[in-house]
Amino acid sequence: MHVRRLHPLFALTLALCLMLTHLALALRGMGRTGGLIAAYGIGVLGYALSLTASARYDLLTGAVIIWAIALTGVIGSLLRVRAHA
Repeated sequence: MHVRRLHPLFALTLALCLMLTHLALALRGMGRTGGLIAAYGIGVLGYALSLTASARYDLLTGAVIIWAIALTGVIGSLLRVRAHA
């Protein structure tokens, strides 16, 4: 049975769509400057963590990017909610 892998460009597109969705939810109500800084921080952190995990554990990079950015977005959202509580 032949397993097809996702084209890297398709995986990157999915990662960006997921990242933007999570960042929009995580950064609602923040000012423009603070929101952009937080969004770029979450994106860069998620991307760096995903590339590190992919290289260390020999995982598919596209899938790991999607999961890492999603998790950093969720964690960022939870930290923001906790800070305002």
